[in-house]
Amino acid sequence: MNAGQAVRRIFVVCDNASIRRSVREIIDQQPDLLVVGEAVDGPGLLSRAPGLDPDLAVIDFTLPGINGLAATRILKDRMPHVQVILLTTFDVQPLREAAISSGASGCMVKTSVVEELLPAVRSLLDDIGQRGSKDRNAEADRAGGG
Repeated sequence: MNAGQAVRRIFVVCDNASIRRSVREIIDQQPDLLVVGEAVDGPGLLSRAPGLDPDLAVIDFTLPGINGLAATRILKDRMPHVQVILLTTFDVQPLREAAISSGASGCMVKTSVVEELLPAVRSLLDDIGQRGSKDRNAEADRAGGG
C-alpha cells in the first residue's frame, strides 16, 4: 500500500458464519482493505454501520429480521455513499434486478465469492476513488476561479 493510499472500510452482513469468515479472509489479505464490522442480520448492520462509516457493505440477500433488500434500501437512504454488493444463492435475473432496484451496486452468487468478490470490491472502490478525485478537482477549479 502506498503511504498516501487510504484504507477502504468494509462491513459484512451474513447469518452464515462460514460465508462471513470467507469474505473476511479475502478482504483481510489486502493491505488497503479492512473489515470494520460484521453483523448476522439487517438490524445489526443498520445499528452499527453509521458509527463505523464503511465505504462498502457485502450483504446477504436472505437475512433474519430485515432481509438484504430492505436493509440495502434503508442503508442507502441513511448512508448514500456506501456501495453495496448483495450475495444470493441463485443467479437469476429477477434477483439481480431486485438488488439493483434496492440500491445495490451489484449482486453475486455466494458460490462465486472466492473468485469474484475481490475484483468486484476493487471495481466499486476504484469507481468511488475516481469520482472522488474528479469531484475534488472540480471543486478546486471552482475555488480557483477556473
